[in-house]
Amino acid sequence: MSVVTSFQNPIVKRIRAVASRKGREREGCFWAEGIHITMEALETGWPMERLVWCPDLLTSEVARESIQRANADAVMVSRSVFRKISGRENPAGIGALLATKHRSLGALDVESGAFFVVLDRVGDPGNLGTVIRTVASAGGDAVILVGASTDPFDPRSVRAAMGSLFTLPVVAEGRADGFLDWARKNGLNLVGSSSKGNVHYREAEYRRPVALMLGSEQHGLDDTLARAVGTSVHIPMAGRASSLNLSAAAAVLAFTASSAGTR
Repeated sequence: MSVVTSFQNPIVKRIRAVASRKGREREGCFWAEGIHITMEALETGWPMERLVWCPDLLTSEVARESIQRANADAVMVSRSVFRKISGRENPAGIGALLATKHRSLGALDVESGAFFVVLDRVGDPGNLGTVIRTVASAGGDAVILVGASTDPFDPRSVRAAMGSLFTLPVVAEGRADGFLDWARKNGLNLVGSSSKGNVHYREAEYRRPVALMLGSEQHGLDDTLARAVGTSVHIPMAGRASSLNLSAAAAVLAFTASSAGTR
């Protein structure tokens, strides 16, 4: 196998093109980088267009053996080329071009014990990726994005999700009313998070199926969504902090709902 050394190689240009959301939408794929994330993509069978690695940077024998066993088109690139396409200061030397998957609300199965985390207009890709990883760890069934949200296939989101993107459905619904119609049809218990919530988060009823709803980092829940919640909970703050980071608040509620569902 020859080593790609040119920045003008079509594969290299394609990887660089999908750094932007517009490029990802046009090409129908995204770049995932790192040993753990790439191995997760391989093990879960996520559709892979090309496996890319650098023999001068990749020191993990486990990863090298996985490349040999992988049923995927692999290409080797030089150190300088991989550093050019990498989004990391110290790249591990492995990544993959993966197909994007766009799911609809109608494709989600809502079983009696289901719980979902709903993010309204989330703007930070790192926050989104962290929430995806957290919800997967808490045993959630999906993350639902409502309104104009950041892209779950953004490199920062993919990195923060640490492979959970490949196992946990992430669904986008552009309209608040569209989400609420689906929630009503499926009998979801809507629990919203707000600094003005009138129920302590530990005292709320997380009756399943449940949707935990968190608003944007700047504006909170959309008014339409806020009016629809059955329970509005707050997480008490100590000291001078007025609120938690979105991903931290999602973690508190997700694991609280998870434990409530096992009692």
